[in-house]
Amino acid sequence: MSYIVLSRKWRPLVFEDIVAQEHVTKTLKNAISSGRIAHAYLFSGPRGVGKTTTARILAKALNCLEGPTPTPCNRCTPCREITAGSSLDVLEIDGASNRGIDEVRELRENVRYAPSQGRYKVYIIDEVHMLTTPAFNALLKTLEEPPKHVVFIFATTQPQSVPLTVLSRCQRFDFKRIPVPEITKRLATISKEEGIEVDDNSLRLIAKKADGAMRDAESLLDQVISFGEGRIYEDLVEEILGLVDREVFFELIEAIGSKDTAKGLDLVGRVLDGGGDIGEFTSGLLEHLRNLLIAKIPGGTGHIEAPEIDRERSLQQSAMFSEEDLLRMIKIVSDLELSIRRAPHPRLRLEIAVVSLIKLDSTILLSDLIDRLSRLEQGFISDAHTVANTHIDETPVEHLTAKETVPEEELTLETIRKAWDMVVKKVKVERIGLGSVLAASLPVDFKGGVLRIAFGKENGFGVRQVEKHRKLVEKILGEIFKVKIRIECVTDDLKKPQRKQATSLDDLYKKDPMLRKVVKIFNGDLIEIGSGGI
Repeated sequence: MSYIVLSRKWRPLVFEDIVAQEHVTKTLKNAISSGRIAHAYLFSGPRGVGKTTTARILAKALNCLEGPTPTPCNRCTPCREITAGSSLDVLEIDGASNRGIDEVRELRENVRYAPSQGRYKVYIIDEVHMLTTPAFNALLKTLEEPPKHVVFIFATTQPQSVPLTVLSRCQRFDFKRIPVPEITKRLATISKEEGIEVDDNSLRLIAKKADGAMRDAESLLDQVISFGEGRIYEDLVEEILGLVDREVFFELIEAIGSKDTAKGLDLVGRVLDGGGDIGEFTSGLLEHLRNLLIAKIPGGTGHIEAPEIDRERSLQQSAMFSEEDLLRMIKIVSDLELSIRRAPHPRLRLEIAVVSLIKLDSTILLSDLIDRLSRLEQGFISDAHTVANTHIDETPVEHLTAKETVPEEELTLETIRKAWDMVVKKVKVERIGLGSVLAASLPVDFKGGVLRIAFGKENGFGVRQVEKHRKLVEKILGEIFKVKIRIECVTDDLKKPQRKQATSLDDLYKKDPMLRKVVKIFNGDLIEIGSGGI
């Protein structure tokens, strides 16, 4: 007897055997049980997920001698003939090769005849989207008013290409990609029944390579079994399927984290010179970066399709980068994956991308930039504090109550000034950047429940930020001083004393290397004030 490939040998015979499409099979079983059988169905979804198989089981359920039944017996003549593909009442048509109007006209002529032995004549048209527009038009009348003994089942991977006039006359079922754990479980069952020795990690690699298609997974398993001669192990699967060892990606990420360009390029060379596929390398790197990003989410390791030890390693390695860094890295590799398909020198593209990942600077959050700028501005305004404070009592700030509030009857401008550091501190708890901006201000007047806050003349940024978050500042003032306070922001042209020693721009850049990046990002300049410094 000739050998039967696994995808045919293990094709589901009943609805219960179809993997991960319960939303379809349960609906069809209920419809059959209740006698609500439609005259046309459309099964859409990716390749290899069970569309045609479900169509055949539905045909058996309708024509089984014990039916119509949601559980065909697979023993009677109609069931066996439909399974073997020899039934005269179930016609499977390839829409790609029978796509013209003449074929559809012939079909319309044949639907008038009653089934030879079953209850229904079932037409299964695969890849129905390949039919021509005239063919679809010729089919419409039959779809709208078909004979009672006819059921159409259309299968397609491109439902968007099927005319709406056809879609509206069908019950549509969308099949989904099969999850890796479900494919792995099915492959384990097949391997056990076939007497094949294989570990879960090897089956998981095959399932991931199949990309959600059970038929592809079974074909790959067939291929690996032929090579492995009864025993399958992880290295064998990686070699046959052209996969890159996961350890390479862990090492590459270490090289990226340590800024080791030589090691990164050496890893690329080791894989490609050993016969590795550039596309597989890129795809594997992209998945590894995705795992690192997912690992940073609390409980995210459960969504990583890998052995437990690799999940733990991903969690540890993810600590090397921020989420923003990983997103930028994923963008670089995603662009690479698209470009290498048409690039004349794909290896060069890969090497450039790896160097770019290694040389990539850490992400700087805008809030951090604002805080740094605010601290610079605070240095300018600190002198204004000194001048203004010469006009008020130099009495030390008194301790406030344990609840950090000031009784209403004691509230004066002087009291607000003494508690201003507390106000700034509470604002920082809510919004750290806003608190840093507010630290560069000074209360200058308080009348009729209106507090006037002054910033330096050059600090328009501070005025805008506080005005933008006025309600938050007023809420915190109310909590501290137990009275409703409105704020007004103004700029003040207070003269600043010169610093004792001038500071050059180069000295500032050396002291704070981030300052140079801030200036470059904002396309700005640092201006020297007078001759006393910056």
